[in-house]
Amino acid sequence: VVMRSVHAFWRPLTSARVWGNAHALFARTSTNASPLFWGRSTRAMTETSQGTPDVHTVQSPVSWRTVTILGIAGAATLGYYNILKQQRLNEMEAQRSIGRPSLGGPFELVNTSGRVVTDKDFHGKYTIMYFGFTHCPDICPVELDKLTTVIEKLDATRGMQGLVKPVFVTVDPSRDTVAQVREYISEFHPNMEGLTGTPDQISKVTKAYRVYFSKDPRYE
Repeated sequence: VVMRSVHAFWRPLTSARVWGNAHALFARTSTNASPLFWGRSTRAMTETSQGTPDVHTVQSPVSWRTVTILGIAGAATLGYYNILKQQRLNEMEAQRSIGRPSLGGPFELVNTSGRVVTDKDFHGKYTIMYFGFTHCPDICPVELDKLTTVIEKLDATRGMQGLVKPVFVTVDPSRDTVAQVREYISEFHPNMEGLTGTPDQISKVTKAYRVYFSKDPRYE
């Protein structure tokens, strides 16, 4: 009985009709299948047990939606890169020095002879201005000695004698009188000119030349 049942089951499977249908199914599936066809689904055709065609859809792993998302992401990345690049170019452009710096301006002070001196008296001349005060214990004398050495070397150079004018401007007008400034600069280059003035005049010239200072509270 068992052998007959197995034989009865195996026989239909080995018939020519079944193998023919299987071959037709394989051929149709191989012809219509396209697993990496962009934007379209794969259609596979089989036959039902009644012999009618059965068309079903196999979704491709890559769709138009995926392509769109990748395109948007790529465009956003490229745009962000261009923005950073432009910002860097703008920063480099801003660091360039174009034209003349905003330094200096009109002023009116008093020299060691008691004569009123303005910025116009130095027009057309090379001038080195040093801002300090006569009660400076260390830095001012050292720097003025350096300035004197530079002027002396320039004076010793052919064609440059008297070309550069050294100027000392006090930032302590309350103590640096005309006589005090005159005595102080006599220790340095003989061609150095000393200038002083009222607190308002000193405040104006220091702002024009971007000089910042503060007074020791002990001497206020």
